[in-house]
Amino acid sequence: MRTVFYLVFWMAILAFPLTGNAQWGDVEMTFLYDGKAPEPKPIEGVRDGIKMVDETWLVAKEGGVKNVVVRLLPDKDARLPIHPDFEKAKGTNVRVDILGGYFEPRVTIKYTNQDLTFTNLDPFGHNVKADLLKNSPFNILVSGNKLITLESEKHSLDKHDTAVGMLSDAIHPEMKGYLFIHSHPYAAVSDREGKVTLKNVPVGEWTFVLWHEANGYIKKGTLDGAAAEWPKGRITVKVEPKVNKVGVIKFR
Repeated sequence: MRTVFYLVFWMAILAFPLTGNAQWGDVEMTFLYDGKAPEPKPIEGVRDGIKMVDETWLVAKEGGVKNVVVRLLPDKDARLPIHPDFEKAKGTNVRVDILGGYFEPRVTIKYTNQDLTFTNLDPFGHNVKADLLKNSPFNILVSGNKLITLESEKHSLDKHDTAVGMLSDAIHPEMKGYLFIHSHPYAAVSDREGKVTLKNVPVGEWTFVLWHEANGYIKKGTLDGAAAEWPKGRITVKVEPKVNKVGVIKFR
């Protein structure tokens, strides 16, 4: 009986990443547009009097590119320590607003243990559709000035997905959005200045994937002024227990 107990004990220990002795560091990158940024063009023919522009490229005056996604891609055989913040997120809601024909944020990262809420701030309805690879697709009507919450487990939105999910609206097909669903918290989206900060990444050498909607994987550009290539958008970073500044990446 004691042998069985010890066997079960060690199986439980090996099944889950240990975080008690883990060390963490932050990872910072900045993304700038290489050259003259494209001007957002108006989108014609949108229903309900909506006035929209193409937001594929959102570039600040200083060149910062918004909505670049950086996410950790663990090796198949690597044990990835999970920071306690991930468990604290369980049962919380990730909110996506719908206003004036836009999803806000345009790019959303949801943990597998979080619910997903769509809040329609327009006075008319939107039909939100998501095409997902590992998780269940959905197609829901969100009435004007209403919200709908999709629960992680109940609506089968609780599986790690390496593919980007596409958000659209059948009523207003010009609308675009993107959804990433992750089983770890090591992913972030660049802000208006193009800065990405991944908090509390486990110490070690890790592969990160660089993505932007205009290109998919960011495969080439410059890093701190030097030409660089990242096959399949992958960059390796050695994370130490500090703020790890990768540098400035320019791409187009």
